[in-house]
Amino acid sequence: MEGRAHVAVLDPLPLFQRGVVEALTSDEIVVEVPADIRAWAVEGGQRVVILTLAVPTDWELLEQLGRGTLVIAVLEERTGPSSIRALRLGAGSVVARNATADVLRRALDAMLAGDVVLPRPVVQALISSSRTAESPAPLRILEDAEVLWLRQLASGATVARLAAAAGYSERAMYRLLNRIYDRLGVTNRTEALIKANAYGWLDDGS
Repeated sequence: MEGRAHVAVLDPLPLFQRGVVEALTSDEIVVEVPADIRAWAVEGGQRVVILTLAVPTDWELLEQLGRGTLVIAVLEERTGPSSIRALRLGAGSVVARNATADVLRRALDAMLAGDVVLPRPVVQALISSSRTAESPAPLRILEDAEVLWLRQLASGATVARLAAAAGYSERAMYRLLNRIYDRLGVTNRTEALIKANAYGWLDDGS
């Protein structure tokens, strides 16, 4: 069936892989366990790799795949430093290995829609690590309401919650956020929050 997204699962435990395959396979998504992930990743179409980072070679693979492939990093211990490292090596989202199927599905759906889902502590750790002392904010690049949306995202609000509060559909809110990302010169929510934090927009009363 054309238009189906393809998802690869890489984990040392076959039982975990089977569980993810069963949880995520649908009419719109084909979930696979390819023998050669590098060849699979360049076959074309919309492709996402769910990669468990357990040993050093997994991190090396993330760095290679992250240059041109959508990757959801799965971490046994989702600490701030390890999550930030995964994001900087190219992962688009980070989830815990014990995450529920619903959490993993939300991360996958967001990535396929061009967005990311990150736990609030990870976002806060990422923002804190990138804070700069002097980052002049450009004048009038965003409206007050748009800055507020970024502040709410940084506080853990979902796109659905933002849409409901603003009176938009979730699809329309995604479009509005993507326009914000374009104006900020970034490609996703995480990068937008980092830049907004550097400009001081995420501070209370800014």
